[in-house]
Amino acid sequence: MCEILPNTFDFEIQSDDFKHRLYDLESILEKINGVFTFDQISPQSSAVFGIIFKGIDENSPEDYFIRIDNVTTVSFEKLAITIDPPKAGPWNVTLTGNVTKLVGLKFAVLKNDTVLDSTIIERYA
Repeated sequence: MCEILPNTFDFEIQSDDFKHRLYDLESILEKINGVFTFDQISPQSSAVFGIIFKGIDENSPEDYFIRIDNVTTVSFEKLAITIDPPKAGPWNVTLTGNVTKLVGLKFAVLKNDTVLDSTIIERYA
């Protein structure tokens, strides 16, 4: 099983920095036909949206995980991601933090310890 680590997005950005930059990021997962976006919605908050269209074979959210660069791993269950095989989501969550810290990190979707698909988080705006 994957280890669930605490949320690592608890940091702040200064409002002047927020006013002059766009912080919109994405991860496209080709094997499972999924997309995840990370948007800075205020100086202290970010929104994450995701949907997967294939590759999810069981309605068991406790067995599926999102991992960001071996820094944090969180189950679909904890994120309240619904599963209707072969799909998962759509879902969204609001977190505290600065999404620019995610640029260049590896983003993966796992079933237990098996990586179903992975990519690098990139800026899209």
